[in-house]
This record gives sequence, structure tokens and C-alpha cells, in this order.
Amino acid sequence: MLYFSESGWALPDMAEVADAFHRAYGDDDYERKIARLIRAARKRTGGKNVAAWMHAVAVLSKGDHYLLVMINQAGSGEDRHVSWRAFPVVLAIGCIYALFQFLLSRYLGHDVEHDLDVVFIVWAAAALATVTFLLLRFLFGAGAVDRIVNKVLGAFFGARRP
Repeated sequence: MLYFSESGWALPDMAEVADAFHRAYGDDDYERKIARLIRAARKRTGGKNVAAWMHAVAVLSKGDHYLLVMINQAGSGEDRHVSWRAFPVVLAIGCIYALFQFLLSRYLGHDVEHDLDVVFIVWAAAALATVTFLLLRFLFGAGAVDRIVNKVLGAFFGARRP
């Protein structure tokens, strides 16, 4: 059943195998067991080969594979992993906030830290940016948004990925 695909390559007699499987076993139990095996395998690697795992899932995602259902049930695993890239992101957000506050005070012609209306606008903008980022991660997936952030940061800081 791990080879099953409705639109992609599958074993020649996969339709008959799938019918026999559905008659003999419950999909929910099977999917839970495979998802548990995926979680255990990922845990056993201890976070090593995350890039290889993400690449393999990306390749599988190009098609319609039944295995992706179980991978999604197992969770991505990358959501719990915080990499060193989080530090430059937080630093960049802080610098952007400070630059925004500086430019705003120059534009208004007075110190914005003591103007409550301006402070509210600055904090509301920061909150809106945070909520937008979290919504993008929720809607498009953490992996996709993180890849975009990595590309932007790589272009900004001049880092090249192999």
C-alpha cells in the first residue's frame, strides 16, 4: 500500500491489491500505525538528515502518493526544530523595528517614544507582522514559509546554500 498512487506510478496490480487491502484492513488503523512508525523513525535519527527527509517529502509531494497521508498524520517534525537561523531573523526584526522607529521620529520631527499614538502604531505594526507570519506558516506550511525566509535571508546576508 505504500506504493499506492491514484495518478502516479504504481505497481501493475495495485488496484487489486488496494481493493483486497480495503476489504481486509481498516484504513484508519493502518494509517495510524504507519504514522507512528514514521514518528519513531524520525525520533530515532535524532534530528540528523533533516534536509534529506525534507527533500524526500518534497519529491513525494510532486505526485499523489498514499504515503503522504501518513507522513502528514505523523507531523512534520521540523516544527519542533529551532535552528540557528532563528537568531538572525529575530535580530533582523529588531533592527527593522528600530529603523522604523528612527525613520518615523525623523519624519514626525520629534521623539516618538513619548508619543503614545505613535508607539501604539509601531506596536500594532509589529503585532500585525507577527500575526501575518504565523498565518502564512499555518496556511502554506512551516516548511514552505521557512524556505522563503531562508532564501530572503540568504539573499540579504549573501549566504549561499549548497
